[in-house]
Amino acid sequence: MTLPLIAQSGTPTPATLSGLTPDQAVTFGATTVGPLEITVLQVLTGPDADAALMAASPFNQPLLETLTPVVVSLRVVNRAPVPVHVGNDDFALTGSTGIVRRYLDSRPPDPVLDITLQPGEGTEGNVVFSSGVDELGRILISDPSGLGGDWAVRYLRLDDSTVVPVAAPQAPNTVGASAAAPAGIGDLVVTTDWALTLLDVITGAAVFDIVDYRTGALGPEDAVGESDGSVWVALRFAITNNSPEPILTTLPANAFVLTDTEGTPIPDMITITPPRPDASGSYGPGATRDGWVAFDIPGEKMPTLVRFLPFAPFTASADARFFTTGE
Repeated sequence: MTLPLIAQSGTPTPATLSGLTPDQAVTFGATTVGPLEITVLQVLTGPDADAALMAASPFNQPLLETLTPVVVSLRVVNRAPVPVHVGNDDFALTGSTGIVRRYLDSRPPDPVLDITLQPGEGTEGNVVFSSGVDELGRILISDPSGLGGDWAVRYLRLDDSTVVPVAAPQAPNTVGASAAAPAGIGDLVVTTDWALTLLDVITGAAVFDIVDYRTGALGPEDAVGESDGSVWVALRFAITNNSPEPILTTLPANAFVLTDTEGTPIPDMITITPPRPDASGSYGPGATRDGWVAFDIPGEKMPTLVRFLPFAPFTASADARFFTTGE
């Protein structure tokens, strides 16, 4: 549904907060200022959201008991000088945990927000996410992919609860800074942007038992090396966004690579889709979560070191850290 420009008498309440950072998220019902004017009209959670999703499509599935769907009704007006597409993928949800959750594999109730808006056009529609049932201070993140960069990112509160303050960043240390002295299980490694601890290392059948259908389709024989001689290895980390800036930070899937004993990355090592939760993805300011990374490693080349260095090809001042798998 595309709407004409809003008349002055119907203009929503302007935001008194900037919406540029989570702690400045605009209040529920207010409107962001920027290339997209966004207003949260309604939020459904718990049984109400479950009922709305079940009515929206017979293919929508219930979530785990620890999660609740969150259905958000939005009004969006394009104030940019160019057409902008808006849909579920242009939004995310976070809250007190700082974990950023993207598109839920469910069809939102009608009207679904999925449209290209010409300059000055507006629309109303629904988006849907998952959230922890105990998540406090839920915040909607608007980061329209069609506008690029982070200049258009805005944050909107989904309720009247207090936004949970972000913990102060930890001071960087030198743990694991050398391949000759790698961090082990339980060691806290802190860089300017990240703090992480290796929690566990598993191999073979133990990895197969907890991967989803994507990696699991390769079969248990592949996990233990019976089919091609390579063995699956998965590492579980606790990872915190330690950036001094209160912004979303992305941990890329290739932040972890296998290296030789000198710290040189080993070519042709296959990264496989890890068990859930995946360590890669977006982290809100101060967010901490456990996540996995996984590799398919030829048995005769079993390395013992993993290097952590996000965006390695583009990092001007590299602060590589090394972990030993203990294998």
